[in-house]
Amino acid sequence: MTLAPPDNPDSAVQPVVRRRAQQHQQRRRGRRLVGVQATLTAVFALVLVALALVGWNAALRVTGGDVNEVTDPAAPGYVAAVRPTAVTLIAFTSAPSLPPAEAVPPAEAVPPAEAVPTSSVAAGPSLATMLMVIERGVQDRTFVPIPAGIALWNFEDSPPQDATDVFASGGIDVLRLRLGADLSFGTTRALTAPVSIVGELAEAVGPVTISLPDDVLVAGPDGAATVRYAAGPLTLDPPAVAEFLGFAGLGESKANRALREQLVWEALLEAAEQSGTQFVLPDGPASPDAGADDRSAVAELVSAGVGTARFDLVPLSALPLLADPPATLYRIDQEAMPSWVASEVPFPVSAFPGQRARVELLNGTSEDSVPQSVAPLIVGAGGELAVTGNAESFDVATSRVEYSAAEARPAAERIAAALGLSATSVPSTPVDIDVIVVAGNDQLPQG
Repeated sequence: MTLAPPDNPDSAVQPVVRRRAQQHQQRRRGRRLVGVQATLTAVFALVLVALALVGWNAALRVTGGDVNEVTDPAAPGYVAAVRPTAVTLIAFTSAPSLPPAEAVPPAEAVPPAEAVPTSSVAAGPSLATMLMVIERGVQDRTFVPIPAGIALWNFEDSPPQDATDVFASGGIDVLRLRLGADLSFGTTRALTAPVSIVGELAEAVGPVTISLPDDVLVAGPDGAATVRYAAGPLTLDPPAVAEFLGFAGLGESKANRALREQLVWEALLEAAEQSGTQFVLPDGPASPDAGADDRSAVAELVSAGVGTARFDLVPLSALPLLADPPATLYRIDQEAMPSWVASEVPFPVSAFPGQRARVELLNGTSEDSVPQSVAPLIVGAGGELAVTGNAESFDVATSRVEYSAAEARPAAERIAAALGLSATSVPSTPVDIDVIVVAGNDQLPQG
């Protein structure tokens, strides 16, 4: 039966027909939408799988031997992350120096805002001296005394400042950063402890005897220089050890102060070795500026160095100032630091991002000694050994230094120059790696 068109176009028949057409169209659109969604879902799933594989491969390239397909350290293609050399910076502090009571004018004599200098009220502990402990192994520690009064050079927007001023204004974190900028490497841990705890450690071994190479002077009441510590044998009772470490002699060079601080630490550890003493500090902080954790960590570091510690001094350079009276500024010797770091800190870390180029060192020879001889050259040229392992072949004739990012080129060229090579640009390098060094047979010892 065929329905005739209604006389009234607005009758109910047409809307019914329209609704059915719309339903058919909606069903067709729905089927298309479901198909499109199914297709997009499948594509999205494939993309996720691809991203997962890319991320996994990237992780393999970074972590290396732990999860790499190549798990045999002697096989080609094996790589592993390098554990950085542990370097601890200890900032020893002394109580703040406040003006004598009679030197502060009474409140009614001056405007209230100027009655007491804000710096005197808010002054915290001051930096007395520093000690850097480099742990190359369980039985291999190097103690490096660093005088508090050295100049730390400009960094970003900060001008050159005395280390004591840096610590006073920014604390241990800023001191750690600024010192690392001048050292050309960073520390893996930083501790703060009162210098008085060195006296507490000395209590365990009794008086400490050293031999001073020079007189240490102090200004007398009339301004004339007098001898505070005379050259020659000097015996320090435990309470006097802390005072001696924190004392800055009149006109004394920073190198001389670092040397006598080294003499104290050497004598302290030698006395502990002879007596078989382990340094243990009383529970609780000795002063408000040091926590119990830092105190125990310092005692642990010092105890671990008994009988095994070596001593060294950071190279310093003297800069005479045009002043009246004449003055000399001491800063870390930038020319001497590359070789110093290469010999003392085998695997340094950066004090701030980008300070050192992250390097992957691969051995392309059958000799295990090649990476050990190449690594100090890389470190001395400003590299940070992040990954090490084996090349795809142990028969690489000529060594290669490769980089991909334009900003890594200067570092790659310095490293290449240290190895007697030229740097080569490549399409890509592993994640978080700036420079790849493949050591070949041309790095084998000659003769």
